[in-house]
Amino acid sequence: MTVSSDDIVRLMGNILAQGEGAYFLGSGISVKSGLPNWFDLMKDIAHSIRLILTKEDDLTRIAQYSINASNGNRGPLYGYLKRALSPKTLFPNPYHEAIKRTNIKTIWTTNFDTLLEKVISNTRLVIRANDIDITSGIPEFDIELLKIHGCIDHTRPDEIVLTQEDFENFSIHRPALSERLKHDLLKNSILFIGYSYRDPNISTILVEARRLSSGITREHFFITKLEKDPYSNKICNQIA
Repeated sequence: MTVSSDDIVRLMGNILAQGEGAYFLGSGISVKSGLPNWFDLMKDIAHSIRLILTKEDDLTRIAQYSINASNGNRGPLYGYLKRALSPKTLFPNPYHEAIKRTNIKTIWTTNFDTLLEKVISNTRLVIRANDIDITSGIPEFDIELLKIHGCIDHTRPDEIVLTQEDFENFSIHRPALSERLKHDLLKNSILFIGYSYRDPNISTILVEARRLSSGITREHFFITKLEKDPYSNKICNQIA
């Protein structure tokens, strides 16, 4: 079901005012800061192993192939991500600033970068990037940032979620994060921002969300552009 931008402002505004909303942010949020989106990031990785990437390729398989080509060593791929996502001239953009100004308490993200941390550094922020962060107690905080795939500055290379195998084993290796996601999908309405329909992250998350919650979730929303019309405005799609 497709709804208008005015509808999403009204619906999510009411939901956030009631303290029952959350954001789920993808790589598109950070593009205006000069970071590559998921496709462009993996395109450069594919080129380094002599592959030509197309829009139809499964990007998690490309990451898996890159590690396999290094005899199972995740170091080269992690090193590339570290260099690509941590330039010294990196600054938050207006999207990050707008997110900060909303009445938001819970932010999920698949992004590895630390732009959100920079823009909300003057608030009491708690970062949860692994199961230990979920189970180690709940300090007082204003905003909770859940980095479901890890953080380029704080997550070990073997814990970063990148490859097909990582996605397949996510609920096994990160049971606490999986349960927390299930809880939030049942309790909150989530606004997905910064994804495209072709993004493997979003398709994996939505499938996992329905599986974790047995198909019974709150009403959630997905903001994107209609790819068939490059001049279209952003639209909001009701996804659950």
